[in-house]
Amino acid sequence: MLRTLAMLAPGQTGVVSGYAQIDEFAHRLMQLGFLEGTSLVVLRRAPAGDPMEVEIMGYSVSLRRDEAAAILIAESPATAA
Repeated sequence: MLRTLAMLAPGQTGVVSGYAQIDEFAHRLMQLGFLEGTSLVVLRRAPAGDPMEVEIMGYSVSLRRDEAAAILIAESPATAA
């Protein structure tokens, strides 16, 4: 099932499967390691839910909700059961 990174709760994992739109921002995310097939985990969200902290490729990245909504996520094999 495809969903966006913004839909994941803290502790959930996923695999980057693409972008809602390929634009300059998507290219910047790719430079940060948000590449198709890369696993990630949501570490935490701010009290109001925005921003969220994600661990990807061994480091943490904070994203605003609208930024996270641009990243399409496939369920990781570990959580698909």
